[in-house]
Amino acid sequence: MGWIRAIREHRSQWSQFREHPGTFRYFLRWLKYLARNGSALEEDIPWMPFSVIDWLQKYLNKEMKVLEWGSGGSTIFLLKRTAELVSVEHHLEWYNAVSKRLRNCDSSHLEYLLIEPRRRDASKAPESLPHYISRDPRYGEFCFDDYCRAVLQYADNYFDLILIDGRARTSCMYHALNKVKPGGYLVLDDSDRESYGEGKEMVVKWKEYYHFGPGPFLDFFWGTSLWQKPT
Repeated sequence: MGWIRAIREHRSQWSQFREHPGTFRYFLRWLKYLARNGSALEEDIPWMPFSVIDWLQKYLNKEMKVLEWGSGGSTIFLLKRTAELVSVEHHLEWYNAVSKRLRNCDSSHLEYLLIEPRRRDASKAPESLPHYISRDPRYGEFCFDDYCRAVLQYADNYFDLILIDGRARTSCMYHALNKVKPGGYLVLDDSDRESYGEGKEMVVKWKEYYHFGPGPFLDFFWGTSLWQKPT
């Protein structure tokens, strides 16, 4: 019954596959997740396009060091495949929900950081990077400076992969650039948003791999960029 319901409820979204023929290979996988009516956290999976998830499964290994801004199903997914994981979260309730899920995992190589934003003086917002401001209107009065600077405690060229899927993403990119190893990757979810143009300008000399398509539990397509740091 779940499959039938998913087909009926999301029939209008099928046009996305026709517009992007290369994504047809994910059609049944997409329907499967929609039929489950679950969540990325419950499934221990990143909330990203399927093509990115597949790339991560191939790329990651137990010798790698990874940092992510924005926790969830990706945290468990990355934890199972890496030697060291740093996860930075801004939301207390979500942090507690993910922490509960982590009780069933080997977390000995995880540093899970809760860094909540602080209220800022909107009249004194910086004009140039790093802004430390989220585009989400719910956080219009908040500053994410400590959250974005969490990566600065690590040495340059420390991480094999840095994944940005949280708040104030452009400022996170700003501080992440020197922390990625040569040959390593910086990943920005929702990179198809115009608001991240300023951040993408910082990596114009890096090789970009752009992914666009469906992902788990969402009925629309979106983009994610992977940039490889020059060696």
